[in-house]
Amino acid sequence: MGEKLVVQCREQATEENANHHLEIPGLPGTATTWVSCHLLGFLQDGFGGTACETCADDNLFGPSCSAVCSCVHGVCNSGIDGDGSCECYSAYTGPSCDKPIPECAALLCPENSRCSPSSQDETKLECKCLPNYQGDGHYCEPINPCLQAICHPHAHCTYLGPNRHSCTCQEGYHGDGQVCLPVDPCQTHYGNCPTESTVCIYDGPGQSHCECKEHYRNYVPGVGCSMIDVCASSNPCHRNANCTTIAPGQPKTGGAIATLSTITILVIVLTIYQVLSFSYVSVTVPAVLRASSLPSTTLKVKELLMDKEAAQYFVKLHIIAGQMNTERMNNTDTFYTLTGKSGEIFNGDKDNQIKLKLYGGKKTVKIIQGDIVASNGLLHILDRAMDKMAPTFESNTKQTIMTMLQPRYSKFRSLLEETNVGHALDEDGAGGPYTIFVPSNEALNNMKDGTLDYLLSPEGSRKLLELVRYHIVPFTQLEVASLIVIPHIRSLANQIIQFNTTNNGQILANDVAMEETEVIAKNGRIYTLTGVLIPPSIVPILPHRCDESKREMRLYPAGVSHWPRPLRHWQGGAGRSFFKVHLLEHRAQKRDRCLYMAENQSETSGRWTVDLTVNKGEEGAALSKLSSSS
Repeated sequence: MGEKLVVQCREQATEENANHHLEIPGLPGTATTWVSCHLLGFLQDGFGGTACETCADDNLFGPSCSAVCSCVHGVCNSGIDGDGSCECYSAYTGPSCDKPIPECAALLCPENSRCSPSSQDETKLECKCLPNYQGDGHYCEPINPCLQAICHPHAHCTYLGPNRHSCTCQEGYHGDGQVCLPVDPCQTHYGNCPTESTVCIYDGPGQSHCECKEHYRNYVPGVGCSMIDVCASSNPCHRNANCTTIAPGQPKTGGAIATLSTITILVIVLTIYQVLSFSYVSVTVPAVLRASSLPSTTLKVKELLMDKEAAQYFVKLHIIAGQMNTERMNNTDTFYTLTGKSGEIFNGDKDNQIKLKLYGGKKTVKIIQGDIVASNGLLHILDRAMDKMAPTFESNTKQTIMTMLQPRYSKFRSLLEETNVGHALDEDGAGGPYTIFVPSNEALNNMKDGTLDYLLSPEGSRKLLELVRYHIVPFTQLEVASLIVIPHIRSLANQIIQFNTTNNGQILANDVAMEETEVIAKNGRIYTLTGVLIPPSIVPILPHRCDESKREMRLYPAGVSHWPRPLRHWQGGAGRSFFKVHLLEHRAQKRDRCLYMAENQSETSGRWTVDLTVNKGEEGAALSKLSSSS
């Protein structure tokens, strides 16, 4: 029975669309069972594969896999369907590829080269280096990619063999070796600094240290800082009152807690947000916010502090990037908050006090004390809090970046999908986190006519990929507080994005304004833009076209004896006659040159034309040369 099963196995395996299993009637358990030939143990000598469908060795051929290939210097047509014929290497011939070609033998090609038809004359032979080697054919050395600047400047290149290498980011940097970004420990677990009592200070790539916050001292690594006992260091209470420190810099007198001003309350919120550890900002803070003295419509601080994200956003509505003093406020009518939302400035009133109002808000607040200098910015005291407003583009830590871009930023999402970059930003994408700068649909629609169509064409696909990658920063979650102090950062396109801030607090990337800042997603942070970031490497985006008419009027004397080649000769008149070139009309395009017809007119010779052949984009220079010829 064993021989019969082997035959059945092989026959079924070689049938077209065979499922690589064998039907064996009568096996225990079932009337008919499908099993692998390997599992049966009936594999004959010479056969291989799951269902005996191949030969066990690449050197065997024939239906029974019993014939042995005889190719010495060539590739054998092996396998069950093979006939054993040989495809010889370039320097050999014969049925078994064992006869050197005399011309090749005479060349004596050295190691790592082979005899091949000449590049100039295919009827002649010469020595050529093997793939992954370089040289003149008589001397070939392995290609070492590491000798070129193939990795990022902050990456190590490791030679792995002929034309093979790997790039590894240096210590203090992270990435894939092609793009290496400095590691900011403060962006990862806050540099292992205890958030309640310390701030993380960035010192350089992969380096940071912890410092005590105000009202704290004596830093202990891994533990934090001790809160200063205000009562022990500078007791502010009456000599007959009991003093207890209940919060950083805040004492408790007698049996009641002292009333908290808005400054104290917002400092608690700012401590949560940690933005004041960065330079430089202008902060507008309400002067008094006591629940007992405010109407029921006033912002409820306790409720706000229960929602951390809402508290952070509310605080950012009271922060302006940069040091915007009252003098600057008097010279402008708009300010921008750290959220990206803007507001209106009213000045020159009778009481000579500056008033602020968020666009879309209802409250007009007054600066009752301004330009209070701090170590990292300015403080302005308001008569009350500005409006509590919800973000236009809300954070969602449960959704990926790609999910959040639909439908408001559908155009840029479609570009991410077109270039397959979107997969990395979606649920199944590898890597991350990311910071992504997203142009609005309107910004993409406002690009120069034909630009988007060209980028979406096969010809423009490379530039589209470069443009999309330029809007993404890998391995980083940029906080807006960090973004306003760093001058630039390297994007996924391995090119630099520049950041700066206007005098009224508007944050710019490559001089493009941001609308919504620091929108948090599951796998990164989103910043929306009013324009498109164009990487320098793809400028100009649109290729030059020859099928456009160029019009230009030039007057010059008619005493020109001839035209420079390739223009035909023309004998001019004399006296006050003149002629003019007033039209360049497209005739044809040949490779990188364009053929135009230049129409000329002379008072003495009338109207005539000449042919003008110039390089693409040099029509203006050709006309200048034409007018200066004498």
